[in-house]
Amino acid sequence: MSLRPLPISLLGIVVLLALALVPRSAAIAAQDGGPAGYSLTIGASQCDGVTAEATCVPLSGLAVSTESDNGDPSETCVTQPPDDASSSDALCEVMVRFDSSGLVSADLATAPTGYKIVVPSISFSAPAPDEEALNFPDVGFTAVPEDAQVPGLDVESLAIGAVICDDQPGTGTDAAAITCEAFGDATVTVTVTDDAGDVVGSCTLEQFDTPNGGSSASCGVPVPFNATYAVTIDEAAVPDGYVVEENPISFTATDREQGGGDGPDISFALYPDPAGAATTDGDESADPSADASADSSTAPGAAGTGRPAAIFAGDCDTVDVTGDPVADLSETTAPEGDTQGADDASAVETSFTTLDLPLDDILAEDHVLVVFDEDDDTVPLACGTIGGIVTDDGSLAFGLPAGGDSLFFGVAYLTEDGDQTEATIFLAEDLSPNAAPAN
Repeated sequence: MSLRPLPISLLGIVVLLALALVPRSAAIAAQDGGPAGYSLTIGASQCDGVTAEATCVPLSGLAVSTESDNGDPSETCVTQPPDDASSSDALCEVMVRFDSSGLVSADLATAPTGYKIVVPSISFSAPAPDEEALNFPDVGFTAVPEDAQVPGLDVESLAIGAVICDDQPGTGTDAAAITCEAFGDATVTVTVTDDAGDVVGSCTLEQFDTPNGGSSASCGVPVPFNATYAVTIDEAAVPDGYVVEENPISFTATDREQGGGDGPDISFALYPDPAGAATTDGDESADPSADASADSSTAPGAAGTGRPAAIFAGDCDTVDVTGDPVADLSETTAPEGDTQGADDASAVETSFTTLDLPLDDILAEDHVLVVFDEDDDTVPLACGTIGGIVTDDGSLAFGLPAGGDSLFFGVAYLTEDGDQTEATIFLAEDLSPNAAPAN
């Protein structure tokens, strides 16, 4: 008996049926003309916390599915207990095309009750046929308690630093001339509190060497995103004769991508106490406040005096100087040293401040610059409305008329510097011909 060849049409149907019955991995191999597709291994574990000390066990029963970038149909699997009793991952596998990429997503409905999947969708990238296989497992899911705060997702590790400088930053001194070094040891504690005043956490500043041969001091406190915190350095750890530029410092943690920089989120700056300039040479026990109370003269030229200054919203007639200022300025102080030239020359107090505020923002609304009595920061000595002609180099000069019964007046000079403004104040007492010369 001779065999008759199958009709062409019937042969095609048989081939199609055979291909339909071939597993997907073989179909991928046939389509690519090479070895079978890549077996993507997926792991899942269930942990009782998010720290390095947390205990993790295999998470069986988690359903996962793939979404390929090249349009391949989705593949699904459910994690099963591992053969290795020491493993913390339950495993399952799906077949994907070699050299493909996409997402593997966990079905949150199959997560354990009271737990959340830290990252529910994870990208994958399968190797080419001739490349070494990926790490085992290729993709891993982790379930943690619902109330766990996951660093980088639910909380930010607030990085805090501190430096100690030989002059106050931002007072008009050339920044390159100021020397600062890391400040911190086992005795320097920083505390973080929330808006309600509750302590969120604390840490101890630790010094360490940097790759460029310098040193730094920092520590970190995990804080939930989208909230504002007050960060306070322990004043008891500040060396005698030094003050902290700003303490506490306000910080808002926003939901943002991590790894934006190597520096701290906030940094404390310590510098020599300006009041120490009034200490009598050779007598370190002299009390500057005792000198000030013995000589209550407010005439410029009295060494060691300092008059607070600030920028407020509003105008000089209605400004509430007891409210919060838009920006604090450095105190106006008289120069120190031996008088040169005419003895009856009128001395002028000065103040130099670098503001983290663009000049355009200051001019966008009504603002005033106020200089206060050194003994009462609610009594204005001089007040000037900020406004006038801005020169081509971005500078603005305006007057500071005397306030109330004060004899003090002056001139302020603002210069734009990118997103910052350099503020200079010149303050003098009555300069009329009959006025007594400043001493």
